[in-house]
Amino acid sequence: RAGITSTIANLDEGSNESIACRALYAMTRDAVLQAFPWPFAVARQALVARTGVTIPTGWTYAYAKPDGCLLARSVVKSGVVPNAITDNYAFEVAGPNIFANTDGLMLVYTQQITDPTMFSPKFIGLLAWALASELLLALKGKVEDAGSLRSAYQQELQEVERLAQSESHAPDAGGEMAICALALQRAGMGSSISALNQTSEVARIARLTYAT
Repeated sequence: RAGITSTIANLDEGSNESIACRALYAMTRDAVLQAFPWPFAVARQALVARTGVTIPTGWTYAYAKPDGCLLARSVVKSGVVPNAITDNYAFEVAGPNIFANTDGLMLVYTQQITDPTMFSPKFIGLLAWALASELLLALKGKVEDAGSLRSAYQQELQEVERLAQSESHAPDAGGEMAICALALQRAGMGSSISALNQTSEVARIARLTYAT
């Protein structure tokens, strides 16, 4: 998708492409996770009260932000089925703390998902667009072309926002290296990944490309 014609064998090979992928993959993945409330990444957890914390003016309670929380989306009463209109409570996230004015709360949030087998097909497609844009900037410095890829990402995200209210798990995505390789391949970097079994990997990438 970025028009890059090189291939990578794995993310540790030391090539410019693999170094760029390693540097950009995690932050791009997390940004795409935060861009939409993907069902596979949404978690709900009862908030645990914190003591010894200075509570800012305007708030009454301090809670600990759950580990792995990328983005807090809403706070509801714990133990009840929330009404989307009436049962969301005001809150503020500040570092490891969440402040609110109600006790007994549950946080609805996007968690950091690092296992690619949990990614949905639409998420994989969006991640490939976003990563291709970042790779083009990092490897070629083509701001205008990267902007075109970013526009394609935004268009697909808008489609996701309209249609992807129910997500299913994707077929085996083959791990981080396979997703990076897909982004590079969509950028014109070749059709094989030589570090893996050619037959099984071709089939895996074919399934991944079909799903996206």
